[in-house]
Amino acid sequence: MLPGSVLTMQHLTKIEVNKNSKGLLNADDLKDTMVLNVKVSKQQLAEKRHLSKGVKVFTTTRDLKKGEEIGANDFIAEVKSESQISKNQLLVAEVIADSKASRDLQIGTTLSHSDLKLRKKVLVASEIIPQGQKVTPSNTNVSDYFDVIATDTLMSASDAEHMEVVRTIKSGSPIRLSDVRPSLMVKKGDDVYLVIEKGSLSITTKMLALEDGKFGAQIKLKNPESQEIVSGIVSGPGKTKGI
Repeated sequence: MLPGSVLTMQHLTKIEVNKNSKGLLNADDLKDTMVLNVKVSKQQLAEKRHLSKGVKVFTTTRDLKKGEEIGANDFIAEVKSESQISKNQLLVAEVIADSKASRDLQIGTTLSHSDLKLRKKVLVASEIIPQGQKVTPSNTNVSDYFDVIATDTLMSASDAEHMEVVRTIKSGSPIRLSDVRPSLMVKKGDDVYLVIEKGSLSITTKMLALEDGKFGAQIKLKNPESQEIVSGIVSGPGKTKGI
């Protein structure tokens, strides 16, 4: 058998030996997948030093161009000696089949993380979003993205709910948390509605905003009839709720 061959119990015959058995292979040594380090001959005593632990890696079955999507038929699983591979080559088939080649790959390449651009779902601008404009479902969408993304990249439209951009965002660009801030939903002098709920009872009163307010902010409101000033929490455009 040649180096790199996977050794199983089918390749072995159990025998009795008179010499010291220390260093010789036994059945317990094959609980893990084992690979030959050296060439061995038939009838040769199997020694532990002949073997190393085998791990599953994935090898390309055809040439792949940079940026090309990798399909399930473009790679196969192989077992190689643990000493011959790096941690970056420990991959999962489902991840590979949902990625693109980060560089040109020749047939027979053992794949590593650096060879792949992994698919991610991120929130991107579907058009140019000018500074100060609100982020909405009409100017964004969740798209596949294969390049490296920042850790604060938003993944869904709900992540940017009630937000506006602090800088102009180009069409197709991922939107980051650092790109947005809570948008102004109430302006000083606006007529707003204050909703007060007590159990199943809900009372809505038209009020005058005495200050600007973003979503979730506490602002002062005045009842134009009684002149009473109260506080409310901004809950939406032109809407507040009681504290």
